[in-house]
Amino acid sequence: MPFIRRDANGVKTITLDFALRAQMVLSARMQLTYAACHLLRGHLTEIFGHARCAIEGAGIAYLSRAEPDIADVFMTTDRGQLIRRTRTNTILPTIDPLTADLNTDIDFASQQIHNNFTSLVNRRSQSFTVNGGRWHYRVEVNYE
Repeated sequence: MPFIRRDANGVKTITLDFALRAQMVLSARMQLTYAACHLLRGHLTEIFGHARCAIEGAGIAYLSRAEPDIADVFMTTDRGQLIRRTRTNTILPTIDPLTADLNTDIDFASQQIHNNFTSLVNRRSQSFTVNGGRWHYRVEVNYE
């Protein structure tokens, strides 16, 4: 029974880690579906947020196998403790061959969605000219 576990003394406890894994896997699938829809519409910059959420959900599900009590933290909605327990290098260790590539992928996706030069480089252009002693600076942003 995935919702009941016995401890070393034989005492049964209700566990939530199975439910957490199921929710995270379904969330990852939903996020990948959203990302695919954006891809098919040609909204490429919208893909990365969904991809990041999908990878994060898969990582939390993976972590819950080793640390089943993470489900209790998830269900209590203690945001601070959840953030501390689900840092990227914790849920996607770079030394684990199953998660190393996902760690790189989530980092790339994060770079694309945060306000930094990397995320803006493909969506903006700028020019600077001097014409007749007048300076002209122009910035254009592409909203996809």
